[in-house]
Amino acid sequence: MDTIERRDKRILALQRRVSFLFFPIVAPTALFWARVIKRLSVRDADVVRARFEKLVEAEPGPILICSNHLTLLDTIILVWALAPLHSYLWHYSRFPWSVPEKANFSRTWFWRVASFLGKCVYITRGGPREEVRRTLAKIAYLLEAGELVSIFPEGGRSRTARVDTENFTYGVGQIVQAVPGTSVLCVYMRGRKQEGYTDYPHTGDEYSVDLAMLRPATAAAGLRGARDLATQIIRKLAEMEESYFDRERPGRPARA
Repeated sequence: MDTIERRDKRILALQRRVSFLFFPIVAPTALFWARVIKRLSVRDADVVRARFEKLVEAEPGPILICSNHLTLLDTIILVWALAPLHSYLWHYSRFPWSVPEKANFSRTWFWRVASFLGKCVYITRGGPREEVRRTLAKIAYLLEAGELVSIFPEGGRSRTARVDTENFTYGVGQIVQAVPGTSVLCVYMRGRKQEGYTDYPHTGDEYSVDLAMLRPATAAAGLRGARDLATQIIRKLAEMEESYFDRERPGRPARA
């Protein structure tokens, strides 16, 4: 993977500092939207947060967070579910950088500002190869610097509301290849009302959140290796999804 450009390092450092300064304003605003406007909740939040802290502290190397993807605002729910907001002020590297689709979050000045303050690094799915490589280099740099990074390995929101085990990108595999020793924190999140493809969470929904640490490895190199690593991550998320349905919705037809 290409080495990050010096200019990009400076921009990321500036973004982190500005994001930290505005966190006491931005984070409570997002939480107000989630808890008051949308009336969302996370089941057993204290248990999820305790497990997150234990898993992170047990890992000596870089950690890449990989989650399933059902709505446009999954990142907000993820950040809220993993830790109390005030704890991020003391461990700001645990407030994960996210990698949203540029087309979805750069259309207006509001979303551009929100993305900057929310520690986002844009990616263009299927965009110019050089642009994608530049984004992947930024992510690798952040992981090596001890920052948590959250990415959706499916490459986009699932149109079937199930983890897509057939059509996914290999970018996450390239990231793991580029940063030796990277562990992957797999996160499966789902609201009880989530049945199909939607832009936003359902009002009044309760989220179930499951965590599992994965240490993907492969003997293959290049694209084959990236594909192997990405497949391991996707399969783990699909396995966690099946566990969710077995536990929460017994009797539901199995994955086709």
